[in-house]
Amino acid sequence: MKCSKSDRCFTELVAKMDELEARVHNLRVSRQVLLGLVEKLQREKLELLDKLELENKKLKKDNIQYAKRILEKNRQIFNLTKKG
Repeated sequence: MKCSKSDRCFTELVAKMDELEARVHNLRVSRQVLLGLVEKLQREKLELLDKLELENKKLKKDNIQYAKRILEKNRQIFNLTKKG
C-alpha cells in the first residue's frame, strides 16, 4: 500500500480495519447461529432417543405378553388333542 499522503494511508487503514471488524462481527454472529443449531439438533436427538427407548420397552413388554398368550394357547391345544 503505497500512499502519497499520510492522511490517505491512514484513511485506507481505517477503512480496512472497519472492514475487518465487520467481518469478525459477522463471523461471531454466524458462529452463534451455528452453535444454536447444533444445540437444537442435540436436544432433538436426545428427545428422539428417549422416545425410541420408551417405544422399544413397550414393544418388548408387548412381545413378552404375546409370547405368553401363544404358549398358553399351545398348552390348551395340546391338552385338547391329548384328551381326544
